[in-house]
Amino acid sequence: MRSTTSIGYLWTVLLFTSVPTRIGSGIFQCTGFSLSSDLIRPGPSISPFKIIKELKKSQTKEDLLVSKWFTEEAGILGTSRTCLSTTAKSVGGRGLFWVGIEPAFQGDVLAFIPSKCVITASNLQTEFPGLEGMQESDSAWQAKMTALASHCLDSSGKDYMNRVQWIESWRGGGPSCPQPSEFYSTEELNQLAEMAKSTVDLVREKIDERYNTYKRDFKDMKKQKYYDGDAVTFGDMYSIVVSRTACLGPTWGNKRGIIPMHDFINHHPPSGKSNVELFCFGDLREIIGFAHANELIKRVLNNPNEIKGVSKDADFDPKDNDVLLIASRDIDIGEELWLSYMEGQKLKTDEEKIWLMLQYGFPLHH
Repeated sequence: MRSTTSIGYLWTVLLFTSVPTRIGSGIFQCTGFSLSSDLIRPGPSISPFKIIKELKKSQTKEDLLVSKWFTEEAGILGTSRTCLSTTAKSVGGRGLFWVGIEPAFQGDVLAFIPSKCVITASNLQTEFPGLEGMQESDSAWQAKMTALASHCLDSSGKDYMNRVQWIESWRGGGPSCPQPSEFYSTEELNQLAEMAKSTVDLVREKIDERYNTYKRDFKDMKKQKYYDGDAVTFGDMYSIVVSRTACLGPTWGNKRGIIPMHDFINHHPPSGKSNVELFCFGDLREIIGFAHANELIKRVLNNPNEIKGVSKDADFDPKDNDVLLIASRDIDIGEELWLSYMEGQKLKTDEEKIWLMLQYGFPLHH
């Protein structure tokens, strides 16, 4: 797989003390589930608090467990004002919703995600000796991410953050193990070609290219002894992490990682507009200054409804590579949080369209 597939760019945002003004565009690559047409957005005729009640009623046991992990294990701030819910109200059947007591406004920090809980080679190779050297390896990013996530699953009880609770919730959230085109029926190939507005021959070519890339990556991880499982298990995880991995931006050296909470935010529907953008604290600080950036985070930190693993006092010291989710526009109470997987980019070729459709499980639109 191309290491540059769907890498996004940083929003340029100027945040004033009163009303923030967006003066640029772009976003890091993001993740989510396939699109559906069953969508409800809060409006004047629907009580937002009734919507919140319905969202919480729709939460599955898994939704609740993952949300608890976000707060208690990962130490994410902002969980009291968001709700992960499996519901037809989500554009993808399961999504993250804004459930604060008031709307979020453009420029608000929606969530603060400590860098320690992001799945990256630099984080995990210090925890697990078997991963030493992975960060410097020339292996493809998707191979590394697959091995890292698989290692967390196989290291239950050894991973001090217990990431297994989060990772197990991914199952069913992406395409299955890549297969060669001969495994697809004529009807399936025709449907994919119609979705991509391309030819069956080109769809078949990209399917086989994706399959061969997966096989190469699996062999590479086995050879370097970063993965010791079977090919199908690797392939299932491979397909999931490819659609959940984000480019982490300049502070991280534009490396890739999987960010808890962020990875449950869906791509906006054709009729909608994204409302969330991704920053690292260091990148935001470069734009608006440390004092203002720190104040934005403290507004979340000082929310009395937040259960915190960090202190509320003035000694709170965010790291440059901590991750922030920021509202790119005003967000109504009960509204689903949406990202744009292709903000600031244009798909120039049919090959790109097909590749990303296979990656995400649905055709991307602008």
